[in-house]
Amino acid sequence: MRHSEGAKAMLASIVNEYVAPLLLSKGFRRSKLVWNRRLDGMTHVLDIQRSKWSDAESTSFTVNLGVWIEHLWRIYWDKTKPPTTIRESECFPSVRVGQLLGEGPLHKDVWWTIKDPNDVSAVGYELRDILATKCIPFLDKLDSIDAVLTAVEDPMLRRFPGGRLSYAVLNFLAGQRAEATEILAEMLAIPKLKAWHDRIRGVSERLASMT
Repeated sequence: MRHSEGAKAMLASIVNEYVAPLLLSKGFRRSKLVWNRRLDGMTHVLDIQRSKWSDAESTSFTVNLGVWIEHLWRIYWDKTKPPTTIRESECFPSVRVGQLLGEGPLHKDVWWTIKDPNDVSAVGYELRDILATKCIPFLDKLDSIDAVLTAVEDPMLRRFPGGRLSYAVLNFLAGQRAEATEILAEMLAIPKLKAWHDRIRGVSERLASMT
């Protein structure tokens, strides 16, 4: 459903008054509801995702975060021209804000719902605090390939084929070539990943050309 102008305006107020000033002060640059912070060969990404179930009376949203490594992206996708704006879906790793707020291996998905203009300040203050104390510090730590590799030792961040393939490339970029080769071989040996085999072989060939 389409968001009502009122719901859009309430979310825009939160973004413009509480989110944008903080992120801009931390070096992020904005493209609509996506923020990028460029580093040397890397980009930190934070975006606000609106729920597709929002209606004329309310809007719900969550926060996604990720790290984009240019060299990994080029090898994984076999592309040379990076997108102008990097989105969370192109990152590895990527997480939802609920993963940073939860305790233990199980976390709940966290969404905010705005139903009334009076919700704007309460949600805005809460969101700004979470961004400042949880989200930005999480991204600050991921400032190198080695730091990212340490972070993705959590199996939950590479439980899907795309994550495992990215993990293999990341190992290679960190100098752990034997580990990368082993991960790729294991993936090729899994029958249920047959749909991924062409991509895995392509990544393997591109890595081999770099040795």
